[in-house]
Parts: sequence; C-alpha cells; structure tokens
Amino acid sequence: MKKTHWFYTSLYFLLFLPSSLIGQRMDPDSLAAKLTRIQKAPEFSETDTTYINTLYEISFGLGRENRDSARNLAIRTITLSEKINYQKGIARGYYALALTKLLDGNQREAIKLAKISEQKAEILDFSNMVLGARNTKGIAYRELQQVDSAFLNYYRGLKLAESMKSHRHMYAFHVNLGLLFLNNNNYKEALIHYKDAEPSVEKMSSKNFTLSHKLKIAELYLLQNQTDSAFSYLEQARYLIENHTGFAREHSNYWNQMGDLYLLKEKPKLADEAYYKALSITDSLNEPNRVGTYAGLAESAYRQNKNVSSLEFAQKALAIDQGQGLPNTSDELHKLIALLYSKTGQKDSAQLYFEKYQNRYMNLQKSIMSKQIAMLQSKENEKTRLARAEGRAIEEAKSKKVLAWFWLAVCVAGLGLSIFFFRGYRQYKKEVFELDRINQEKDQLFTILGHDLRSPLSTMQELIMLYQEPHKEQDSLYNQLGSLQRRVFFSKEKLNNMMHWAREQVQNAKPNKELIMIEDLIPHCIAAVYEIAAKKNLSISFTSDPRGMLIADPIHLEIILNNLLINAIKFSSENHAIRLKWSESESVKRLSIEDEGVGFSEEQLEQFHEKGKLNSRKGTSGETGLGLGLNICQKLMHLNKGGIQIENTEQGTRVNLIFNN
Repeated sequence: MKKTHWFYTSLYFLLFLPSSLIGQRMDPDSLAAKLTRIQKAPEFSETDTTYINTLYEISFGLGRENRDSARNLAIRTITLSEKINYQKGIARGYYALALTKLLDGNQREAIKLAKISEQKAEILDFSNMVLGARNTKGIAYRELQQVDSAFLNYYRGLKLAESMKSHRHMYAFHVNLGLLFLNNNNYKEALIHYKDAEPSVEKMSSKNFTLSHKLKIAELYLLQNQTDSAFSYLEQARYLIENHTGFAREHSNYWNQMGDLYLLKEKPKLADEAYYKALSITDSLNEPNRVGTYAGLAESAYRQNKNVSSLEFAQKALAIDQGQGLPNTSDELHKLIALLYSKTGQKDSAQLYFEKYQNRYMNLQKSIMSKQIAMLQSKENEKTRLARAEGRAIEEAKSKKVLAWFWLAVCVAGLGLSIFFFRGYRQYKKEVFELDRINQEKDQLFTILGHDLRSPLSTMQELIMLYQEPHKEQDSLYNQLGSLQRRVFFSKEKLNNMMHWAREQVQNAKPNKELIMIEDLIPHCIAAVYEIAAKKNLSISFTSDPRGMLIADPIHLEIILNNLLINAIKFSSENHAIRLKWSESESVKRLSIEDEGVGFSEEQLEQFHEKGKLNSRKGTSGETGLGLGLNICQKLMHLNKGGIQIENTEQGTRVNLIFNN
C-alpha cells in the first residue's frame, strides 16, 4: 500500500543518476574556466577538437541548471563538428541536445536526436555514447508510456554494458529496468534486477548509493510479504544510517518500511511508532514519502478499529497523493475509505469511493497486462534479433574457415575439402532451421495468446454493460460470471505456460532441489484448481503414504501438477472423478493422475513418446490451449531426473510421474 516514495525515487534515478550522467556532470564554473584557457592559447582555433569537446562538456554540465545555454552550446558543438567532419563531436552534440529536450519535456524530439547520436556512435564504436543515447531513449519512451520500447532500449543498453564490464552503466540500466517492472506491479522481476545491481553498487563504493539500494530491495521484499529478507536488508540500512549515511529522504523511507514490516507482523502499535518517526523527519521538508506514512497510519488505525483516525489519515494521504501519478497507492486508499464509510453507516459515500476503486483498479489491471505482454514480446524480438546476428556471425566465420580449408585442401587433398565443406554446410542448415523454428513457434504462440486473451476481456466488457442495465436478471449475470471465470482461468494458465516457455528459451534454469513432503504439496495444487473443477462437478481425490517424500524443485513440481490437473479437468466430462495416487518401491517413486476423460488416440500417444509434446486440442467444454503444457512438464521432469508416462485406461487416461528412488 505504501509505494508513494517510488515516484520521486524513479525521477531521481532516471534523470540524476543514469549511467550517462554518473560522474560526468562537472562544475560549470570549472568548465567555463577551462574554455577560457583554451581560447587564450596562442594556437586557439574554433575547429580544434579540444575546443569542440569542451563546448559539449559545458552543455552537458549546464543541462539542468541553464537549459537555454546548454541548448545553444549543443547546437554550436554540432555546427563546428560538421564544419570539419568531426563525427565524434557530432554524436556528442546531438546527445547533449537530446538531453535538453528530455529535460524540457519534449520526449519525442529527444528520441529523434538520441537516435542520430546512437547511429553515429555505433559507426564510430563509441560505446559510452551509445549507452547514453539508449538510456535517454529509454527514459523518454518510459515517460510516453511506451513500455515495450523503453524496455528494449534498457535491455540493449544492459547487454552492451555487461560486455564492456562497466559497473556504473550496469547499475543504472538494472535500476531502470527494475523501475519499469515495478511500475507494472511485477515485483519479482523488479527484485531480480535490483539484486543483480548489487555487485555494481559495491564496486562504485558510495555509502549513499548503498543505503538507497538496500532500502529499495527491502521494500520489494515487503511488497511480496517476504518479511525475513526485508528485515535483513533493513538491518543493513540501519547500520549505515547510524553511521551518518544518507539524507532525510532515505531516513524517512527506512522508518516507513519498518512501519510496513510491523504491520505485516501484526504489530500495529510498533508500526505507529515507526510511521510517526518517518513523519517527524519529513514534516519540514514536505516530502512525498508522507503519502506512504499517512497511508500506513490509516491501515494501522483500521486494524485497531480506530475508524475515525483511520479515515482522517487516509484522506490526508489521498490529498497529498493527488497529481503524483501513483495509481496503486490511490486505489488502495479509495478502497480503505470505502470500507471505513461502510463501517460508519455512510453508504452513499462508501458506494462512491468503492466505484472509484473498482473503475481505477480494472483500468490499471488492463494496462498492466497489456504492458507486461508488450515487454515480453520485446524481449522475445530482441532475443530473436541477437540469435540471427549470432547466426550471421557464425556463418561468416565458417565461410572464412571453409575458404582457408579450401586452399589448404587444394595443396593437400581435394577429398578432405569436400568432406569438410559438406559437414559445415549441414551444420549451418541445421542452425538456420532451428532459428526459423523458434521464430515461427513464437509468432504462433503470440497469435494464439492474443486471440484467447481478447475473449475473456470482451466477456468482461459485456458483463459490465449488463451490470449497468437496470432490471437485469441476476441469474443471467451469474451465468456470465461463471463463463468469465473459466475463460480467465484458462487464459491465465496459457499466459503462465507461455511465459515459462519464453524464459526457458532465454536461459535454461537449473532446478533448486529440496525435500518435499507429498502430503503438503498435493492438497495445495488441488486447491489451486478446485473452483474450476467444481464448475464441471468433478471430484478430486488423493491417496498417499503420510511418509511419502522426494527431492525435487518444488516450483517445477507445482508447474507440472498444475498443468496435468488442468488437462484432466479440461478433457473430463461433468460428474466424473479425478484421482491422484502416490506409491513407491525400492527403485522408483510414482505419482499417478487418473481421469475418466476422453483419453488419447494411439497416434497421439506415439507422437508424445517420440517428440515429447502434443498438438493443442479443445476440451469437453470448448476450453482451448497452447499445446505447451506437456512439453513444459516433460522438460521440467527431465531437469529433476524423472520422466512422464501416459497410458489409456478403460475409463480414461493415467499420467505417471516417475522419479528415481
């Protein structure tokens, strides 16, 4: 609920600390003195590269303080550089001009100028300028809400920074990517980038950076309710603060997070003490952190049944929040105020705030879903582009090698040349075929997913229209809700499968194995699909040995069981049963999922055993899929040293998960 300070933190890191800015903004007075010294030199000429570079440095240094002067100096840098065809100076001038446009709020012009700088810098192999241009474009695209383009520029910048082993650039791009994911409520991916930035922060040897970064990681853990990890980072932050590190913003942020931590641990009185400490720090500074403080005090008061105080704090937070661009915080405040009005009997006010919450929440969720899909597609496109570039590089390298072997073979033996060329060509054809296969599969999946996601969204829109019509039958609305629930459930599973497939294409994750108690895992998986099974009136039972256990990756196993249970539900008719059974012997452990569904043809079983996957089929109630589920299950079982066996029974299908004992 308390994410207010992220707005100003984002602004701080995007404009004041990006990789292109860290350590480069010199004091304007010292730069002006440098320019004066150059002009007084006997050999002074305006076309000297030293003079042109100094003009760029002054433009860059004045960017935030005096934009008009910075803009004029950037234009002068471009003009003089073009006069002597000094390409590096042209790239620098366009980059400085792009920054002034960005600071003026003219994002589209900033993108246009940064592209010119990037193109010229790439030709010159001027990597630092390429990174600066990509960072500037990423900021501009982010401010224009074009998250896919912002993601692509940050992602490319990060890969280049990693190849250069530039820690300050790696730090900035990881932070930018983390903020992009955070703003779209993807806390898990945001945390990954902030954790990946930690080694770079340590290399930069700045206590203020270290404190700010540890507080960000702690807050991301809090947003995911991981209190132990959050407390560990807050303790590290406390040590730095006690050693006089950081400013009022960081100190108030620390106490805000301590308040959040106490709330998660159901200690509202301790939370109040922390929030009041945060408030005392920022009261004279009018910090935006106060939104999070008041929101925390409102939540704490609500949990202590202090409704009047809770309403007062929530309204204060909402008043400060106006215009800050913090939809999540505002949504939660609207919801809390609606609950408070409802408890005090003010039904009209409660209804007003609840409708605001519903409308804002639904619009936000649609926006987040579309942006996450856009970022996923951008990453896939970039991966495909890199794979093709790598394929071309391999092709060129092999062509040179083949040519060298040709001249050698002419001197030694023509037969050796023929054999080598044939093998190289066959390998090349195999790699090209594999790249084309991945690309075609990706395009097909995005087409199917786009089609299937439109269906539940269209149903949701129709349902809202029906709800708004007066005198509408409740039964009709109930039936529509049931249909929407099923569609959204299966669409969610398709998206989960596709995202797992995409992640697998980028990197092969190693399993994180641990001891799993079967009687703890299975009921959790059954509960996840219980409601969708109930729609078909299907019963799910589980027979196990209380001592049953195995060593595997619990996340992988949950994905496998979830896919297999969904398949059993999808291909079962109403009023049937699904049975899970655990058994083990000296050599193997076996988990069976048996249904009374439509089963598989011999041709389909043969296809699965040969290729490890099946073509997509519609379920008994018209449910659709991507055809990825069994393929993902097969790969995950292989990673966990197991296998899948599918067989038809007299009543339906039995899927056996087999693990070596």
